Amino acid sequence: MNLLIIKSNNKRNRYKFVTDVCDAVQVQTTVLGGEGYLKDLRDYWSMRNDQKFTHAILIGASSYFFWHFILVKLFHRMPVCIRIGGDPLESRADRIRRLRHDHHYIRMIKTAIDSWFAWFLIRRADICITVSEALARHMKDRYRIDSTISIPRSMDTRKSNVRHISPDEPLRLLTVVNLDYREKAEGILRLLHAFSSQTFGAHHSYVWRIVGGGLHASEVKKAVEQFKHSSVLVDFVGYSENVEDHYRWADVFLYSSHLDWMPNVLLEAKSYGLPVVLENYPPLHEIFSSGGAMQFDFTSPKSLKDALEKVGHRKDTRILMCEQNIKDISTRFCSQIIGKKLAENLSHLKH
Repeated sequence: MNLLIIKSNNKRNRYKFVTDVCDAVQVQTTVLGGEGYLKDLRDYWSMRNDQKFTHAILIGASSYFFWHFILVKLFHRMPVCIRIGGDPLESRADRIRRLRHDHHYIRMIKTAIDSWFAWFLIRRADICITVSEALARHMKDRYRIDSTISIPRSMDTRKSNVRHISPDEPLRLLTVVNLDYREKAEGILRLLHAFSSQTFGAHHSYVWRIVGGGLHASEVKKAVEQFKHSSVLVDFVGYSENVEDHYRWADVFLYSSHLDWMPNVLLEAKSYGLPVVLENYPPLHEIFSSGGAMQFDFTSPKSLKDALEKVGHRKDTRILMCEQNIKDISTRFCSQIIGKKLAENLSHLKH
């Protein structure tokens, strides 16, 4: 098996989520794209007589990947798969509504056209690769797409350490977040509102570190600067190149968002053995089907406080959740398991 991986010029390099698991099971890959339309055309023309590739995987759904879909079918005529991390039509529909509300009509039309290309790709691809079972079910039910498989991002375990917390010592909370997205910024604001409640009295203290940058970072930073509470200290770090030190510093990972189907930061938190406290959001249930997390209702500050107290101030509970998360990563999300699952599913496609 030899895969042609088509990437965009997105700096987040999502194509590595596929190449890393392929390397783990010794499946050959070649990465193409992200350098402009003319360069792409020259690359395909130079490879027109090279039929070594068995499958192509597009890392996204947009007009740019539509162009690659046509070139792959024209020059190689092999099965084409598309990998998506969410519903590309739903996210664009939300963006169209916001642009129309703000009277940005040119950008609205461009987004609508891009939405059509995304619809074409998810309907015409031989297999739609999703990051979670919940997203696969959603795509099947909403768009009648039968050829859908779930291949999550792989993650390997890291060394974890559950420290003893004395009664007068604050619990260390960590949130790592991409603030380019409005919903994720609103998740931070919801947590700040919950922490400002009188429910969080002087019985326990917390230090909450927020790591992340993006379009809405200034709004979150301003809200943090205005936040005052005697028992909760909030530290907005902003963008950080190296998040490993932050994960190792934390006692509990705190998450609040209704956007992603399989957030990378939750897998990263699990890999470090961190207990997770998160909003009760159904698409995320499968990540913690084996335990390792405590859920809360974002409309109830008391629910958040109870979850933090159950997890943070009982070392035996944190040790159990740490072990559950480490075991889950090694048995469900390690590179070899994910790579083997991907190779098995692609082998059923006819060249």
